[in-house]
Amino acid sequence: MNKELHDKLAGLGNNYTGGTISPNRKSFYVNIPKNATSFINQWLIENNWKFSNHNDQVSEVVVVLRDPIERFVSGFSQYIQGSILFPTFGNLGPSLTIEKLTEYWPMVERFMGDQVVWFDDHTWFQNYYVKDVLPDIPRRYFWIDDQLNNNLKQAYDLNDPSQKVLSDTNASQGIGLEIQQLIRNSLLNPEILNQVKRVLQPDYDLISQAHLTK
Repeated sequence: MNKELHDKLAGLGNNYTGGTISPNRKSFYVNIPKNATSFINQWLIENNWKFSNHNDQVSEVVVVLRDPIERFVSGFSQYIQGSILFPTFGNLGPSLTIEKLTEYWPMVERFMGDQVVWFDDHTWFQNYYVKDVLPDIPRRYFWIDDQLNNNLKQAYDLNDPSQKVLSDTNASQGIGLEIQQLIRNSLLNPEILNQVKRVLQPDYDLISQAHLTK
């Protein structure tokens, strides 16, 4: 893992250096927050994959990538909901309402296009989670779209996910969707959109070089 990211994660008490390894111990799936990781891990575990810290002699690293803007919308929304509206740490006063957030939104827009990627691990570059994980092992890339489940199923001979796994997702709902809509409205501004894309350029570089399984 990238040392800069490792140090930041260590400061937060989190650790994303692990992943899930296939039953034949040849394929290692890397966790990337906001890339359907919870769903994929649960599905793989149902198919006898195991959590691992990638110490095994694997022959491929499995990487699931997501459109950088879509991931940013989801991750930034989670950051706002968990750290601003309903802070889960420190004595930061009462929760804020979506109405108050909307009132303050022009201020949010001012830092949205800055180095916002460092605010929360859910918006850190996808590239940081994979660049130093078994760097000499070939990658197999998948893309989050409506064919992802079929592609993973065919690639690794997986059984269909159970209803429990299908229902136990982290899909945004309620106020999370309202926050996402505020973000999407801001991204209609070409200046903000282009600045966010510039910040996320490492992910666009990764995607342009990846040979995606489709």
